[in-house]
Amino acid sequence: MDLYQLENAQPSRLAALANAYDSLGKANHAHFEAVKETSRWVGTNWSGTAGKAASTKLKQTNNSLDGSYVAMQATSALLRHAAEAFELAQSKLVEALEEARKAAFTVGADGSVTYPKPSTAEQHDTDYDAPKRASALAERISKAIAEADAVDQKVALRLNAIAQLATFDGLNPEAAQLQLDAVNSLDEGLRSLGWPGKDATAAEVNAWWKGLAPDEQQKMLTLHPDLLGGRNGIPSEVRDKANRAQLDGMIKYLEEKPHRSGYDDGKLEGLKALRDKLAANGAHLNDADPKTKQPPMFLLGVGMESHGRAIVSYGNPDTADNVSAYVPGLNTMLDGHFVNNDVQRARNIYDAATQNDPTKKNASIVWLGYDAPQINGNDPTNDLKVTGTGNAKEGGRAYSAFMQSLRATHEGAIPAHVTTVAHSYGSLTAGEASKQPGGLYSDDVVIIGSPGMDLHKASDLGVQDGHVFAAAAKNDKVAQLPDGTPDPNTVWFGTDPASAEFGAKRFGAPDGPDKGWWGAVQGDIPAHSVYFDAREAEAYNPDGTKTSEIVRHPDGTIEPNESLQAIAQVVSGHGDRVVTVPPR
Repeated sequence: MDLYQLENAQPSRLAALANAYDSLGKANHAHFEAVKETSRWVGTNWSGTAGKAASTKLKQTNNSLDGSYVAMQATSALLRHAAEAFELAQSKLVEALEEARKAAFTVGADGSVTYPKPSTAEQHDTDYDAPKRASALAERISKAIAEADAVDQKVALRLNAIAQLATFDGLNPEAAQLQLDAVNSLDEGLRSLGWPGKDATAAEVNAWWKGLAPDEQQKMLTLHPDLLGGRNGIPSEVRDKANRAQLDGMIKYLEEKPHRSGYDDGKLEGLKALRDKLAANGAHLNDADPKTKQPPMFLLGVGMESHGRAIVSYGNPDTADNVSAYVPGLNTMLDGHFVNNDVQRARNIYDAATQNDPTKKNASIVWLGYDAPQINGNDPTNDLKVTGTGNAKEGGRAYSAFMQSLRATHEGAIPAHVTTVAHSYGSLTAGEASKQPGGLYSDDVVIIGSPGMDLHKASDLGVQDGHVFAAAAKNDKVAQLPDGTPDPNTVWFGTDPASAEFGAKRFGAPDGPDKGWWGAVQGDIPAHSVYFDAREAEAYNPDGTKTSEIVRHPDGTIEPNESLQAIAQVVSGHGDRVVTVPPR
């Protein structure tokens, strides 16, 4: 959904279509009553084999007519809900556009708002607020479009679910009724189950869920996987089931979406790769597969908004002794690269932590619950200037809420040992999360490859002294981006976590390939990704030339390099074993 589509949309046509389905449903219901009456007559007046066969066939036809009638009711209600929601979003957009027009502002096709060059008098006028007004209007336009896009996705997924009711034998009335219940409970119906408000804490949501009867929980999971999958406070196993249930619908939505953007193509690739990885992982839950040692995967969040969302865990965080949540940074989005690399990093942390302490259960999470900045490779420094800290502030709020949820859903009398692992721009996001009420809800914090944090000291992260760790590879230019000041303790976004001034325990990392500053300008910074890798040993190609190969343990798991080993020691609750190096 974009500005042009929303501005020119005609929601009233959806309402008219809903009325048409109402009329069609009434006609269908008339046929249903006629067939039902005929079925009664046949059952009473026609005996024998032929009579029984006719009666059976009439009952099947009647069930199918009943199912189609209910499906038409569901479709009509859904279209009417969509019409009202689109009208509301459209009215918000039109109101903002009208205000922009009256102010002589220009609204771009992407929703950006620009204002005329100020006159000399305006430049010296303390009440001149055109930049502020333009920014506020742009935000309102963006929110209206996002609201409409969310409705579009929700309605499309629900329509697809209704369409799936059709089978060779007709429509099952019970299945159709479930879809009608789902549509009717999109808003007011949820209150009958006490659905917690948006401001409810994770603990309150968890208590509400546990207070539902098993059949009520199943009803919620069947009707509203879209609401449960991303709701903090819902148990991890339930979130996993809810999110897996939505994957096929999301993929179908993107496959059929006309005029897909580059981000849409990336999300489609990422969702398919995620589905494949989940399927390959198998259905075992809670414990690692005894034969393959493969830990169970949990899909704790997935979404199509903006650059995409995905929260994946190896191991169940609700039952684990040690839980880590890795926040990725620059250039991360829901695509194939994310699934093949960032999700693999979570797996590497899981394996290395388990190797460090096999007596404990672990859960290693990769949390992509925000929009990380995208570097286009033409001028990364300019991209960072444009990005600023906005993404980190928004992401920080979301990450803090997610970490609160991990505490609320954890089972057992002994709380889990929780570690925040923040990489790249994700360190700025974690720093912003620490400023939220409740902070990071973590016992330890690991910061790697950071372009700076908007904090002065490690103690500002809200964990005990000596429980903040940092690493910066020698050739990682992201961790060396200058901020234009002579202060050796600061980099692009603020204090360097690897500096003496910050006060974290610094551990070593491989140097990584040196592509120089020209490589950084082009976005080619391989040393920025060395922190989660396996140890490599010298090897030789068949022709005798030198190469390197990953070192693996007998069970196939990787042997961690020095930085991954340190991360694993912290995650497994043994930060006292970390070998430190001098700060920068």
